[in-house]
Formats: sequence, structure tokens, C-alpha cells
Amino acid sequence: MDNQWKVFWNLNASYYKEKEQVAKNLKNVLGISDFLAKLLVSRNIEIPEKADIFLNHPEKETYDPFLMNDMDKAINILMEAKRKKEKVAIFGDYDVDGVTSSSILYLGMKKLGFDVITYIPSRIEEGYSLNEKAISELKNKGYNILVTVDCGTTSIKEIEHAKSLGMKVIVTDHHLPKDKLPKSDAILNPKREDNKYPFKDLAGVGVAFKLLQALFMTNDKSLNPFEYIDLVAIGTIADIVPILSENRYFVKKGLEKIKENPSKGVSMLLNELKIVDSEINSRTIAYKVAPKINAAGRMANAYAAFKLLTIEEDEKIKKAVSDLLKLNSKRQNTEKEIYLYALSQIDLNPEFHGDPVLVLSGENWHLGVLGIVASKLTDQYNKPVLMISKNKEICKGSARSPQGIDLIELLQKIDENNILQDFGGHKLAAGFSLFSKDIDNLRKTANNAYKELYGDKHLSYSIDVDMEIDKIFPSMFEDVERLEPFGYMNPEPVFLIKDAKLENLRLFGNGSQNFSGILKKDNSLVIDVLGYDLGQKLLELNHDEKKEFFLDGIGTLRIENSYNLKNSYVKFYFHDLKIKGETVDEKINETLLVTKILREELNKISQIEVIDDNLSKDNVAMFLPSKIKNDSILKKIYISLSNKKKVIIISGTKSLLDHSYKIVSTYFPENIIFYNKENFKDEDLLLKYEIFFLTVSQFIKNQTFFESITSEIILDEPFYSLYHPITKKLKEYVEFRKYVLQRKNISVFSSLYNENLKELLKRYGYKILISSSNNNNFEIIKENNNVIELLKEFVPEKSSRVLILNDPKRQRSLIKLLDKKLSIDENSIKVFNHSMNFREKTIAREKFKRDLAYFYITSFSNNGIAWETKNFPPTLLIFDVPKTVVELLDLTSNPIARNQKITIIFGYDKRFKIRMLYEHSRRYPSLKVLKKTYDFIKFKSANNFQEISENLFKNDEELTNTVLNILEEGELIKRSNSSIELIDSFDIKKLQETSNFKDRILDSWILKNAIDFYENLDTRKLINFLKGSNSKVGIRGV
Repeated sequence: MDNQWKVFWNLNASYYKEKEQVAKNLKNVLGISDFLAKLLVSRNIEIPEKADIFLNHPEKETYDPFLMNDMDKAINILMEAKRKKEKVAIFGDYDVDGVTSSSILYLGMKKLGFDVITYIPSRIEEGYSLNEKAISELKNKGYNILVTVDCGTTSIKEIEHAKSLGMKVIVTDHHLPKDKLPKSDAILNPKREDNKYPFKDLAGVGVAFKLLQALFMTNDKSLNPFEYIDLVAIGTIADIVPILSENRYFVKKGLEKIKENPSKGVSMLLNELKIVDSEINSRTIAYKVAPKINAAGRMANAYAAFKLLTIEEDEKIKKAVSDLLKLNSKRQNTEKEIYLYALSQIDLNPEFHGDPVLVLSGENWHLGVLGIVASKLTDQYNKPVLMISKNKEICKGSARSPQGIDLIELLQKIDENNILQDFGGHKLAAGFSLFSKDIDNLRKTANNAYKELYGDKHLSYSIDVDMEIDKIFPSMFEDVERLEPFGYMNPEPVFLIKDAKLENLRLFGNGSQNFSGILKKDNSLVIDVLGYDLGQKLLELNHDEKKEFFLDGIGTLRIENSYNLKNSYVKFYFHDLKIKGETVDEKINETLLVTKILREELNKISQIEVIDDNLSKDNVAMFLPSKIKNDSILKKIYISLSNKKKVIIISGTKSLLDHSYKIVSTYFPENIIFYNKENFKDEDLLLKYEIFFLTVSQFIKNQTFFESITSEIILDEPFYSLYHPITKKLKEYVEFRKYVLQRKNISVFSSLYNENLKELLKRYGYKILISSSNNNNFEIIKENNNVIELLKEFVPEKSSRVLILNDPKRQRSLIKLLDKKLSIDENSIKVFNHSMNFREKTIAREKFKRDLAYFYITSFSNNGIAWETKNFPPTLLIFDVPKTVVELLDLTSNPIARNQKITIIFGYDKRFKIRMLYEHSRRYPSLKVLKKTYDFIKFKSANNFQEISENLFKNDEELTNTVLNILEEGELIKRSNSSIELIDSFDIKKLQETSNFKDRILDSWILKNAIDFYENLDTRKLINFLKGSNSKVGIRGV
């Protein structure tokens, strides 16, 4: 979806000439530049007197606190409490506005001699605003005066409770009241309908500051409440209230104080964040400072933030800063984890893309970050998002909506079906709760409610743009600076640059979602540029980093400091862009779901031109290092699905196919993949799946079935299918060889090189691409010590410790052992394995890349995950033996860093052979097991899956399925959804014709060779193989 750009100073606009005269008048009366005058007009500041106040005298828009309704009542109550030495409790809120409100009132009242404490509720346990339990506890402790900050206007029942206990209640708040106001002693809220206060849009901290001003005026006029104005500015910026009138003055003065003389806590936080005076502005506070303060209330308890802003002792402040940064890091990780889970849900449910309302849920999602993630998804999909944290009974949710959709109206319509237990909020943000049993119904009801209210209304996102520019002039930034501080309703100026060339493009970040480069327009404009969350626009167009192209872009201009702060330069931050002369097939994203980790792999191949250019061509055979081969297959799948073609991936045998499947299913959701199934008689098979994994024997047996569809065929590791001595004379492989050499829709990918195979493919018209392997130096060690002794002895401190174990159960046992023997906490270990579902693998892979860990534990077939960890190069500790050489190549293949010393420690024990034989027997059950199962069905009249699994296979559903699939393929039984029936007598010849039996032949050879090799490990021979030393072309020879 393209965003709409609304350029205010547009020559074709009907109002242009009229507004131009207004700007000329401002210019003449105020003596300002034409550029600044136009920026004022685009902000609807057209009267010279108002413009003068805005630019030169913002203090004229501050007002006497006693103009606010009930201010005199509040002051009288507090002055009486002071005289009587009554205890006062400030009841705060856990967000930045609430914490800063609590802090300034607490500090100010302390200075005036009040006996005062602050109570801030827990977001998780108590939720927003007052609650009866907390009120009763405060009363029991002798607090008779209750002052709310940033809450209380809608707490009618809770304030009635306080009054019934004999407490006096003063509400200071800025939220919209309901029809009735609470029966408190005073309500300071500029949004009251009867309020005469001139400015209605104060933040909660602004209202608290007005109360503090009034207190200081009444008690001691020599005291200055503006000593807390830095905290007022932080709370006002964070709460996204209009930065106009009194708010703008407070923020302006607060930013000045932060630069000159901030409070101790703020000063230490800025130092820790390495924010210098020249960087202090509303943007820095909003994006760097406020989130750290907010993290306390989101992840734990807001008292950590309150302490930072109110204590004086240096050591305690340092600890508070440290605590906040840890909580913020936890918040970021939790937020990212839930965001990726949410994206995965959307990936796994394509119908969600067509829903006007996104309803997503997850087990025990952290309530502290649900709103942030919902906002992110709302921006991304431009539709309302309801996110629910599931638990056993009552579930809580957070909702966000784009402009144009009223959430409260939507939730009211949903509630007509009695689904919600509670809800509240405002148009663009709300919270709600419901029973867990109603979650599935909520999605249907929410989307029906939307359609009833808004029909087929299609939201388009509109971005306001001030004007087009084609050059930068010296006074531009001085003029822009006079409009500061920026924020809601007073945005940073947005400029349009047309027909500019983007050069030196560099994509970066998770999934390459960001980009940087240089923008050039004629000879008049050359600037550095950054585009956050816009990399996808370039990736969708398949642009690589070397390509130049022209675009229109909108964004903001800023002066940046160099790293050493000695120089400054101009940078343009893109808000949006449109490529010139290019079109994007927007349907791709509706039919093909691209996760961030897939996008990143696609981009890597886009940068290798010779490979990328040949992926769309027929009959190309590529011999590549494992990592590049895997990513090339992913890109080939992506291209094929984008062109509405099914993909058939064929390997010589099941062990090789299993390796390919595990890699591909990490990047594409399992629900579009056909794998490990023997039944090809399902008529809906071709409708259900997009990617098919088949062995050679499966494909040949069902060749007619698959030739009926439009597809691309990928042949993976062709040596085993086309040229292996074991398969040369086997009927299915002979037929397949003829097929491959005659067809045109086949792409061949191999990490193993064979000269004769290459010549064969070349002779039959295949274009051959060969890439040499990496020139890494390998040190290989075989150790017989136990796991713990090995880990103690061989792990360098500065490398990533990557432990390879295939079995998830053994992974879990190792984690417990590390905790018990080496005191390594589970949180310091990152795990990846193939028992995880699609979204869990996505999260796990992100954690390997993002998080520092003491140990990383992974299974084989992970597409080089060891090379994505933060400490480089990794040390590989292999506790399981790879079934095939391609698994080992995948583990050690690194396409980026060369000439690295890679340490591989083999720590497998003597039982590896037993484990490999056991796994082989499960994949290829013996005739004895097949006969026993057949007889059980026949003589025990067993006709259902569960009965067979329970009695013969100890509820091992995977093995039961394998056995029944073989019997069904051999046409000895027939399976339906609920029953199993015999259709023929037991016939060994029929079983020998099954694909399982055919696959066993080559896999048995692979197994025998693996056992022989690892029983007598020759490290020099293995090093030569990994380095490609056996091959003239420098890649791994067979």
C-alpha cells in the first residue's frame, strides 16, 4: 500500500495564492525569512501576534494555576493537612507521565514540609489507576489525604471507597472524564466540561505542576517550582500531548534546564547513555530517555524510575540507573520476541492479511509491552490490532488503531455479543479483558463488527509534508530551530525531494529493514541519508546494494555530529520513498509471506550477481559452498512462488531430504510444505501445499501426478541422485537420470563437486556455475573426556561456544548439567532445534544473532547458525555425529569471513553408533516390524491409529505413522480419518516396491560410511575435505 503525501505548499493547491499572501504578511511584519514564514503557515500559525508569541514569547501562554477549577479547594485541603501534620499519600501511575508527576509533587511537597509518600501501582498486578485494596492499606497506615496524579477522573467506585473510610481525595488528572465525575473533594482536570482553564491539553505532569505552582505561591513565593521543570518536560514529551501553548513553554524551559543543570538522576542517566548537550532535544528525550524510565513500569515496578528522579545519594542513583537499563534491555528483548511471534502468527495464517482487524494472541505475553507491539503492527499493517495475553481463565489485551477508526466504538460493537469482560481507553488506544474460551470467537466478531461500522473502508495512511526543496541554504537550520521543541501537533518539518539519485546503498538491521546511502540531486544537493524500516521497499524491488536508482522521498533534515563531536554534517531521514520508473507487485506479500530472517538471506544472494541473475533461468547447475547453496535454494523458492509456481525439491534419499527440509522449513511456514508423507491420493494435495519435498523414488512413482501442475523442480545434492555408484543401476534412479537430462524446468544445486557429474550436466545443456569454498583454517580435535571436562578445557573465552546436539531431549539434559556442574543459568544459553515450530525457530534464530550467551546449543541442518552469533569466530563442539557430509558442511560453511581459524572439537561418545542405528531403524522399519503391525491389525481387529500406537509403539506417534504409511503405500491397508482396514494379504514383494524400501538402499550406504568414518576419525583427511583440498576447483570433492 502506497502512503499518501499531502504537500502543503503545492503550486496546484486551490489555496496556494491565498496562503502565499499570508506568508508574505508574516515575513514583512515579523522580519523573518520567506522559508520560516511558510513553515509557520503550514502549521496553521497565520496571525502575526500569535506567530510572535510562538517564536519569541512562549511564556505569554502560561496561565495562573488558580484559573483551574477546584484549585482553591485543593490548596485549602493541603494547607490544612500541613497545619495538622496529617499524612499525605500521592497515588501515581506507572508510565513516564505518572512517574514524573509523582516525583515533582513528592519533591515539592517535601521541600514545603509535608509528611508525604508516593504509591505507584503495579501494571501487572493492579493495573491502571486507583484500587480499593491499595486505598485501604494507605488508610490503615494513617494516610488521610489522597492526591492522585495522572489518574482518578474515572475511578468513581474507588474514590467512593476512600471517602467511606474518611479520607479526603484530590484528583489531578488530564484524561477524558466519563458522564459522571467522582465525588472527590477537588478535581483538577482541564478536560472537565465546566473547566475555565485556558489550555485543555496539559499532560498529567503539567496538571501536577500547576498544583505545585499554586502550593509554592501560597506557602513561600521565594521558592521556584521551575527547579523541577526538566521532569515536567520529560513527562510531557513522553505522554504525546500537543507541544503547543503552555506545554511548549514547559518543554522548552525543561530542555534548557536539562542542558544546563538537570536533576541528579537525569544527569547520571544522560551520562550513562552518552548523550551530550548538543543532542538534547525533544526527539532524544522521546526515543532515548523516556523509554528507559518507562521500562520500570512496563517490566517490573515503577519505583525504580521514581527513585532515580527523587533520591540524592550518588551511589543509589547509579544503582537506579543500572537497574533501569537492565529493565529496558529486558523490555526490548521481550518486545522483540512478542513482535516476532506476532509476525509468525500472521505468516502462518494467510487469511489474516485480508482481515480488517488483526486479532493475535500468545501464551503469557508480557502485558508491559503489548501496547508497544500493537502500535508497531498498526503502523505496519495500517489496521486495528488487538493483542491478547492468554492464560487459563481471564485474559488481558491491548488494542491500537490507526487514524480514522474509533477503537471504543469498535469495542462497544464487539461487546454487544457479550465477549468482553471489560474495556476502556480512547479512540486510538484501549485495553480489554475476556475469558480464554472466547479468544477464537473474538477474531470473527471483531472483523464482523468492523464491517458493520465501516463497511469495506480501506484506510490509506496520509503523511503531511511542508514543502518540496531542491537545495540546502545556510539559514535553513536556524529557521527550523526556532520552531522547536517538536512533538505532537508541532512536528519537525517534513520536506519532499524529487527525482534524486540514491547511491552507495547499504542495507542493515534484522532482515535488512533499514538502509543508508547518499542522495544526489543535480549538482545542488548531495547528502547522507538513512531510512529506518524502509529497507523492505528496496528488497521487494530486488535492488542490490551496488545499483543506483532515482526516487522521490520525504523526510526530515538534521545536523548530526561526527563520532568525535569535532565536526557536523547534514543528514536526511526518510519517512517514505517512491522509486521512479519501478512498480512493486503488491500481491506478492499477500500470497508469499516473507519473514525478516528469510528477507536477510534473500538479500545476501541478491548481492552475488552471477548467482542472482541465473536463478530465474532454466537448466542451471550450481556447485556452491553450503551456506550460499542453501540461500540460493531459498531465493529460487521465493522467485518460483512469486511467479505462482509450485516448487518440488528432490533429493537422492531421505536423510538428504530431511536436511533440506529442516533448512527450508526454518524460513517458510510448515503449513505450505508437503514432507514425510507417503499418501499421494489426496485430491486436494496440490491445493493444500506450495512446496513439495520428495525422494527420487517418491517422485518417479508419482511422476504423472506432479507433471499435472505448473512447477519448478530443484534437485538438491545431485551426486547421490545421478552419479552415486550405489544408485547407477537402480531402476528409479535410472529413470530419474533420463528425466533430469531431458527436462527444462530443473535447477541443480550442490555443495559437493564431482568432475564427471559436472561434465554430464554440461553435455546435456546445463549451464554450470562453480564457486570455490572459503579458505578457512580448521583445527579439529577428537576428545574422549566427558562433556563437562571437555567444556572446561577447550573453550576459549572470546569465542562463541556452539554445542551441537540433534536430540532436543539431550539438549535439555545438557542445559541441566551445565547449570548443575558449571553454575550456568538457563537464561545464558540459547537453543535452536527442529522440534520447534516455525515461529519458535524464527525467535530462536533471532536470539542467536542478537543476544550474547555463554553457550549456544543447536541441532544440525541450521544453515550456518553458528556464524551468526555475536562473538566471532565460533568454537564448534560436536556431541552428535552428522548423518551425512552435507550436514557437516552446513555447520562449517561461512560465506563472509575468510582465513579464519575454526576450531572443531568432536566430543561424541562410543554410543553414537547405537544412536545412529536406532534412528535408522525408525526411519526404515524392518519387515519384522511391518509384519507384526499387519498381524496386530488383522488378528486383534485393531482399526484405529491410537490403539496401534499404544499397544505396539509405546505411543510413539511418529514411528506409528511411518509404519502405517509404508503398509498403505504397499497397498496392504487403507487409512481413513478414523479407521484402518486391511485390503490385501501380507506381501513382501509389494513392500519392496515402496519408496521407503528403495530409499533404504542408499541411506544404508550413507549410514555405514558415516559410522566407519567417525569410529576411526582421520582429522587430516577431514580438514582437507572441509577446505576443498581434494578438488582442482577448490570446492569439496566427492
